[in-house]
Amino acid sequence: MAYRRRFLLEKYPHLADEEAPGPFLGDDADVPDDADEEISVLGEIVEAGGPDLH
Repeated sequence: MAYRRRFLLEKYPHLADEEAPGPFLGDDADVPDDADEEISVLGEIVEAGGPDLH
């Protein structure tokens, strides 16, 4: 991320004059607390009928 920022600032120096954007404040009011569910890719493969790679 820092490399990309430095690259863009070297290419477009006028961007350094602009105010840095703050954190994204999306509309998270309707997102339940358990929305961050852990997913096992290997488990999904096994459930789909693939080989058990564990």
